[in-house]
Amino acid sequence: MEYRESFTKAMSEKAKIYLVGSNLEDGDGDDASSVVPVLYDVDDIAKIREHGVAGVLIGTLGGAPQQNVFLGVPLRLMMEEALWLVEVGHAVFRHVMGQDLIKSLKGLDGEKLQKFKDDRANDVAQQLEWKRANFLRKMKTLRGASDVAVPSDVINERDEQLMKQSIFIETKDTSAVIEPSLNDQTIDQRKICEQILRQNEKLRLNYKVYKKLREMGYFMSPGARFGGRYVAYPGDPLRYHSHLTVQDARSKDEEIDLLNMINGARLGTSVKKTWVLPGINENGDAEFYSVEWAGFG
Repeated sequence: MEYRESFTKAMSEKAKIYLVGSNLEDGDGDDASSVVPVLYDVDDIAKIREHGVAGVLIGTLGGAPQQNVFLGVPLRLMMEEALWLVEVGHAVFRHVMGQDLIKSLKGLDGEKLQKFKDDRANDVAQQLEWKRANFLRKMKTLRGASDVAVPSDVINERDEQLMKQSIFIETKDTSAVIEPSLNDQTIDQRKICEQILRQNEKLRLNYKVYKKLREMGYFMSPGARFGGRYVAYPGDPLRYHSHLTVQDARSKDEEIDLLNMINGARLGTSVKKTWVLPGINENGDAEFYSVEWAGFG
Protein backbone atom coordinates (compact mmCIF):
# COMPACT_ATOMS: atom_id res chain seq x y z
CA MET A 1 0.00 0.00 0.00
CA GLU A 2 2.82 2.41 0.86
CA TYR A 3 4.53 1.71 -2.46
CA ARG A 4 1.31 2.40 -4.37
CA GLU A 5 0.74 5.66 -2.52
CA SER A 6 4.33 6.82 -3.10
CA PHE A 7 4.11 5.86 -6.78
CA THR A 8 0.82 7.75 -7.18
CA LYS A 9 2.33 10.79 -5.48
CA ALA A 10 5.43 10.68 -7.70
CA MET A 11 3.33 10.44 -10.86
CA SER A 12 1.13 13.34 -9.74
CA GLU A 13 4.11 15.65 -9.41
CA LYS A 14 5.25 17.62 -12.44
CA ALA A 15 8.24 16.41 -14.42
CA LYS A 16 11.41 18.50 -14.14
CA ILE A 17 12.92 19.69 -17.42
CA TYR A 18 16.44 21.09 -17.14
CA LEU A 19 17.44 23.84 -19.55
CA VAL A 20 21.12 23.06 -19.78
CA GLY A 21 23.36 25.98 -20.69
CA SER A 22 20.72 28.60 -19.88
CA ASN A 23 21.25 31.90 -18.12
CA LEU A 24 17.70 32.93 -17.43
CA GLU A 25 18.00 35.59 -14.79
CA ASP A 26 19.43 38.47 -16.78
CA GLY A 27 17.80 40.39 -19.60
CA ASP A 28 15.98 38.39 -22.22
CA GLY A 29 17.86 35.17 -21.54
CA ASP A 30 19.82 33.07 -23.97
CA ASP A 31 19.06 32.33 -27.59
CA ALA A 32 16.72 29.32 -27.72
CA SER A 33 19.09 27.52 -30.09
CA SER A 34 21.79 27.43 -27.38
CA VAL A 35 19.54 25.92 -24.71
CA VAL A 36 19.04 22.14 -24.50
CA PRO A 37 15.98 20.80 -22.62
CA VAL A 38 16.77 17.44 -20.98
CA LEU A 39 15.34 15.13 -18.31
CA TYR A 40 17.63 13.22 -15.94
CA ASP A 41 15.16 11.14 -13.93
CA VAL A 42 13.43 8.02 -15.30
CA ASP A 43 10.30 8.80 -13.25
CA ASP A 44 10.03 12.14 -15.03
CA ILE A 45 10.57 10.42 -18.38
CA ALA A 46 7.71 8.02 -17.57
CA LYS A 47 5.44 10.95 -16.69
CA ILE A 48 5.90 12.82 -19.96
CA ARG A 49 5.47 9.63 -22.01
CA GLU A 50 2.06 9.21 -20.43
CA HIS A 51 1.23 12.58 -21.98
CA GLY A 52 2.40 11.69 -25.48
CA VAL A 53 6.00 12.94 -25.46
CA ALA A 54 8.72 10.36 -26.14
CA GLY A 55 11.89 12.44 -26.56
CA VAL A 56 15.26 10.94 -27.51
CA LEU A 57 17.59 9.14 -25.08
CA ILE A 58 21.13 10.47 -25.51
CA GLY A 59 23.03 8.85 -22.61
CA THR A 60 25.71 6.27 -23.41
CA LEU A 61 25.88 2.78 -21.94
CA GLY A 62 29.20 2.40 -20.15
CA GLY A 63 30.08 -0.98 -21.61
CA ALA A 64 28.53 -0.62 -25.05
CA PRO A 65 28.86 2.91 -26.46
CA GLN A 66 27.84 1.82 -29.96
CA GLN A 67 24.44 0.45 -28.93
CA ASN A 68 22.71 3.68 -29.91
CA VAL A 69 19.26 2.06 -30.09
CA PHE A 70 19.27 1.40 -26.34
CA LEU A 71 20.83 4.52 -24.85
CA GLY A 72 20.14 5.70 -21.33
CA VAL A 73 19.37 8.95 -19.52
CA PRO A 74 19.40 11.86 -20.01
CA LEU A 75 16.47 12.25 -22.38
CA ARG A 76 16.63 15.19 -24.78
CA LEU A 77 13.50 17.01 -25.88
CA MET A 78 12.77 19.24 -28.80
CA MET A 79 12.13 22.78 -27.58
CA GLU A 80 8.55 22.53 -28.82
CA GLU A 81 8.00 19.46 -26.64
CA ALA A 82 9.42 21.18 -23.58
CA LEU A 83 7.33 24.33 -24.11
CA TRP A 84 4.13 22.31 -24.62
CA LEU A 85 4.66 20.21 -21.48
CA VAL A 86 5.17 23.33 -19.38
CA GLU A 87 2.29 25.25 -20.99
CA VAL A 88 -0.27 22.49 -20.37
CA GLY A 89 0.98 21.96 -16.82
CA HIS A 90 2.69 18.56 -17.06
CA ALA A 91 6.22 19.81 -16.35
CA VAL A 92 8.24 22.66 -14.92
CA PHE A 93 11.51 24.18 -16.07
CA ARG A 94 14.66 24.07 -14.00
CA HIS A 95 17.80 25.73 -15.24
CA VAL A 96 21.45 24.74 -15.15
CA MET A 97 23.53 27.80 -15.90
CA GLY A 98 26.86 27.34 -17.60
CA GLN A 99 28.91 28.24 -14.54
CA ASP A 100 26.82 25.92 -12.33
CA LEU A 101 27.41 23.00 -14.65
CA ILE A 102 31.13 23.75 -14.85
CA LYS A 103 31.27 23.96 -11.06
CA SER A 104 29.62 20.55 -10.77
CA LEU A 105 31.98 19.05 -13.33
CA LYS A 106 35.00 20.52 -11.57
CA GLY A 107 33.95 18.68 -8.45
CA LEU A 108 34.53 15.42 -10.32
CA ASP A 109 38.28 16.06 -10.19
CA GLY A 110 38.37 15.66 -6.42
CA GLU A 111 36.63 13.59 -3.79
CA LYS A 112 33.46 13.02 -5.82
CA LEU A 113 35.31 11.42 -8.71
CA GLN A 114 37.25 9.20 -6.31
CA LYS A 115 34.00 8.17 -4.64
CA PHE A 116 32.53 7.21 -8.04
CA LYS A 117 35.60 5.10 -8.74
CA ASP A 118 35.55 3.45 -5.31
CA ASP A 119 31.83 2.64 -5.58
CA ARG A 120 32.38 1.12 -9.03
CA ALA A 121 35.37 -0.93 -7.82
CA ASN A 122 33.46 -2.22 -4.78
CA ASP A 123 30.50 -3.22 -6.93
CA VAL A 124 32.76 -5.08 -9.39
CA ALA A 125 34.60 -6.83 -6.53
CA GLN A 126 31.33 -7.99 -4.93
CA GLN A 127 30.02 -9.35 -8.21
CA LEU A 128 33.30 -11.15 -8.93
CA GLU A 129 33.36 -12.69 -5.45
CA TRP A 130 29.80 -13.95 -5.90
CA LYS A 131 30.61 -15.40 -9.33
CA ARG A 132 33.71 -17.16 -7.98
CA ALA A 133 31.77 -18.73 -5.10
CA ASN A 134 29.06 -20.01 -7.45
CA PHE A 135 31.65 -21.30 -9.92
CA LEU A 136 33.56 -23.24 -7.21
CA ARG A 137 30.33 -24.68 -5.83
CA LYS A 138 29.37 -25.87 -9.28
CA MET A 139 32.83 -27.34 -9.97
CA LYS A 140 32.85 -29.14 -6.64
CA THR A 141 29.60 -30.83 -7.60
CA LEU A 142 30.81 -31.76 -11.08
CA ARG A 143 34.37 -32.85 -10.26
CA GLY A 144 33.90 -34.30 -6.83
CA ALA A 145 35.77 -33.34 -3.66
CA SER A 146 38.35 -36.14 -4.09
CA ASP A 147 39.45 -35.18 -7.61
CA VAL A 148 43.23 -34.66 -7.37
CA ALA A 149 44.00 -33.89 -11.04
CA VAL A 150 41.76 -30.80 -11.12
CA PRO A 151 41.14 -29.48 -7.58
CA SER A 152 37.62 -28.15 -7.00
CA ASP A 153 38.94 -25.01 -5.28
CA VAL A 154 41.07 -23.78 -8.21
CA ILE A 155 39.86 -21.36 -10.92
CA ASN A 156 41.96 -21.31 -14.07
CA GLU A 157 42.85 -18.09 -15.87
CA ARG A 158 40.41 -18.60 -18.71
CA ASP A 159 37.39 -19.01 -16.39
CA GLU A 160 38.55 -16.01 -14.37
CA GLN A 161 38.61 -13.83 -17.50
CA LEU A 162 35.16 -15.03 -18.55
CA MET A 163 33.74 -14.10 -15.16
CA LYS A 164 35.30 -10.63 -15.33
CA GLN A 165 33.82 -10.07 -18.78
CA SER A 166 30.34 -10.91 -17.50
CA ILE A 167 30.37 -8.25 -14.77
CA PHE A 168 27.21 -6.12 -14.91
CA ILE A 169 27.76 -2.35 -14.88
CA GLU A 170 24.71 -0.50 -13.58
CA THR A 171 23.57 2.60 -15.45
CA LYS A 172 22.16 5.08 -12.97
CA ASP A 173 18.61 6.38 -13.38
CA THR A 174 19.45 9.91 -12.26
CA SER A 175 22.28 12.35 -12.80
CA ALA A 176 25.17 12.13 -10.36
CA VAL A 177 26.58 15.42 -11.68
CA ILE A 178 23.68 17.83 -11.21
CA GLU A 179 23.90 19.05 -7.63
CA PRO A 180 20.78 18.77 -5.42
CA SER A 181 21.01 22.52 -4.82
CA LEU A 182 20.42 23.14 -8.52
CA ASN A 183 17.19 21.14 -8.40
CA ASP A 184 15.65 23.81 -6.17
CA GLN A 185 16.41 26.72 -8.48
CA THR A 186 12.99 27.41 -9.96
CA ILE A 187 12.13 30.05 -12.51
CA ASP A 188 9.02 31.88 -13.67
CA GLN A 189 7.51 29.30 -16.04
CA ARG A 190 5.43 31.72 -18.08
CA LYS A 191 8.29 34.19 -18.37
CA ILE A 192 10.82 31.70 -19.70
CA CYS A 193 8.33 30.32 -22.25
CA GLU A 194 7.75 33.85 -23.51
CA GLN A 195 11.49 34.55 -23.63
CA ILE A 196 12.28 31.46 -25.65
CA LEU A 197 9.49 32.07 -28.17
CA ARG A 198 10.24 35.78 -28.49
CA GLN A 199 13.84 35.15 -29.53
CA ASN A 200 13.14 32.74 -32.40
CA GLU A 201 10.54 33.45 -35.08
CA LYS A 202 10.92 30.04 -36.73
CA LEU A 203 10.32 28.34 -33.38
CA ARG A 204 7.18 30.43 -32.85
CA LEU A 205 5.75 29.19 -36.15
CA ASN A 206 6.81 25.58 -35.56
CA TYR A 207 5.36 25.61 -32.05
CA LYS A 208 1.91 26.44 -33.45
CA VAL A 209 2.25 23.48 -35.82
CA TYR A 210 3.43 21.21 -33.02
CA LYS A 211 0.49 22.14 -30.77
CA LYS A 212 -1.99 21.59 -33.60
CA LEU A 213 -0.60 18.12 -34.32
CA ARG A 214 -0.69 17.25 -30.61
CA GLU A 215 -4.35 18.32 -30.51
CA MET A 216 -4.94 15.90 -33.40
CA GLY A 217 -3.43 13.07 -31.33
CA TYR A 218 -0.04 12.67 -33.00
CA PHE A 219 3.22 11.80 -31.29
CA MET A 220 6.19 13.73 -32.68
CA SER A 221 9.86 12.88 -32.96
CA PRO A 222 12.73 14.76 -34.67
CA GLY A 223 12.39 14.25 -38.42
CA ALA A 224 15.85 15.10 -39.77
CA ARG A 225 16.56 11.50 -40.83
CA PHE A 226 13.51 11.68 -43.13
CA GLY A 227 14.09 15.22 -44.39
CA GLY A 228 11.64 17.06 -42.13
CA ARG A 229 11.19 18.96 -38.91
CA TYR A 230 9.05 16.26 -37.31
CA VAL A 231 8.05 12.68 -37.90
CA ALA A 232 4.43 12.22 -36.78
CA TYR A 233 3.10 8.95 -35.35
CA PRO A 234 -0.61 8.09 -34.87
CA GLY A 235 0.25 6.76 -31.39
CA ASP A 236 3.18 5.70 -29.24
CA PRO A 237 6.29 5.19 -31.46
CA LEU A 238 6.86 1.82 -29.77
CA ARG A 239 3.57 0.59 -31.23
CA TYR A 240 3.17 2.42 -34.54
CA HIS A 241 5.13 3.39 -37.64
CA SER A 242 5.19 7.09 -38.48
CA HIS A 243 2.78 8.33 -41.14
CA LEU A 244 3.88 11.91 -41.79
CA THR A 245 7.09 13.82 -42.46
CA VAL A 246 6.28 17.38 -41.40
CA GLN A 247 8.39 20.25 -42.71
CA ASP A 248 9.26 23.56 -41.05
CA ALA A 249 6.28 25.89 -40.76
CA ARG A 250 6.03 28.80 -43.19
CA SER A 251 4.35 32.15 -42.98
CA LYS A 252 1.77 33.10 -45.60
CA ASP A 253 4.31 35.30 -47.44
CA GLU A 254 7.16 32.77 -47.57
CA GLU A 255 7.93 31.22 -50.96
CA ILE A 256 8.01 27.47 -51.56
CA ASP A 257 10.99 25.93 -53.36
CA LEU A 258 9.43 23.58 -55.94
CA LEU A 259 12.61 21.50 -56.27
CA ASN A 260 12.63 20.86 -52.52
CA MET A 261 8.94 19.95 -52.71
CA ILE A 262 9.59 17.38 -55.45
CA ASN A 263 12.56 15.90 -53.61
CA GLY A 264 10.61 15.77 -50.36
CA ALA A 265 7.59 14.12 -51.95
CA ARG A 266 9.75 11.47 -53.61
CA LEU A 267 11.66 10.82 -50.39
CA GLY A 268 8.42 10.58 -48.42
CA THR A 269 6.96 8.09 -50.88
CA SER A 270 10.10 5.92 -50.77
CA VAL A 271 9.88 5.63 -46.97
CA LYS A 272 6.07 5.23 -47.00
CA LYS A 273 5.31 8.62 -45.42
CA THR A 274 3.22 11.56 -46.53
CA TRP A 275 5.23 14.77 -47.03
CA VAL A 276 3.41 17.53 -45.16
CA LEU A 277 3.99 21.26 -45.60
CA PRO A 278 2.48 23.32 -42.74
CA GLY A 279 1.69 27.00 -42.95
CA ILE A 280 0.39 29.74 -40.67
CA ASN A 281 -2.63 31.64 -42.03
CA GLU A 282 -3.71 35.26 -41.46
CA ASN A 283 -5.44 34.30 -38.21
CA GLY A 284 -2.28 32.71 -36.82
CA ASP A 285 -3.65 29.16 -37.08
CA ALA A 286 -1.74 26.20 -38.51
CA GLU A 287 -2.84 24.69 -41.85
CA PHE A 288 -1.48 21.58 -43.55
CA TYR A 289 -0.88 20.60 -47.16
CA SER A 290 0.32 17.16 -48.20
CA VAL A 291 2.25 16.11 -51.31
CA GLU A 292 2.75 12.56 -52.59
CA TRP A 293 4.78 11.35 -55.55
CA ALA A 294 2.62 9.68 -58.23
CA GLY A 295 3.82 7.53 -61.12
CA PHE A 296 2.61 8.08 -64.66
CA GLY A 297 2.25 5.74 -67.66
